[in-house]
Amino acid sequence: FTLSLSLFRIACAYLVFHTAVFWMIRNPEPGKMVPLFREERVTRKHPSKGFERLIPFSSWTMIIFGIAMLWNGISSLLVFFGIDLSDTILHIGTAIFATAFSSAALTAIIVRYVILPSMMNNGQEIDHMFLPHEQVMHNLALIFLSLELILGTIFIRPPMIFLGLTYGAIYLIFSEFWARYGGGYYVYEFIDPRPPEGPFFLVGLTLVCSFSFSIGMFVSFVREFNIIASLV
Repeated sequence: FTLSLSLFRIACAYLVFHTAVFWMIRNPEPGKMVPLFREERVTRKHPSKGFERLIPFSSWTMIIFGIAMLWNGISSLLVFFGIDLSDTILHIGTAIFATAFSSAALTAIIVRYVILPSMMNNGQEIDHMFLPHEQVMHNLALIFLSLELILGTIFIRPPMIFLGLTYGAIYLIFSEFWARYGGGYYVYEFIDPRPPEGPFFLVGLTLVCSFSFSIGMFVSFVREFNIIASLV
């Protein structure tokens, strides 16, 4: 089981690497986005190329997913070969996983219930949202992390909810710097803090992130309870 789990985790990490490098950064066909440009306060189509395609939060979700799987994959592989790991290494792996899970759940919910409906209502094309790299970011990351949570060896705890919130807060700070001094735009219109309703959207994102993490925590609790019950 340990070897199979290790290979699964490392395969997920490679999927992220392949997606980021070959399907995104080195892809000659530019990405499609309709960001909000900060100075003009207008949304318009913008082709993204190279590393710019890693600016969206969904890309950050994919990256932290890959890091979590790589870290825990190598860790479990070392255990398979009989190498004892320190508690610090195990705790770091769990922390990264918890961050990745909450980010992936948040991304999947926002894309499904906010971004896609908004694009359809505005008459925008949505075909590109179903390309392979988009599926990795928006769906497969959450699916594979959920499989890990159900079948793997990682358990998440309530205090870890702050890791996902911190990761999201770091992205919001980055997106503000990017809008001011980088690309000049917010990838997502609803993260612009200037409108009167802006803070309410951010509070809403915090609640969605907390809710998504709670689902994972509940699954983890049920699995741990069943394991304990089976030993009694």
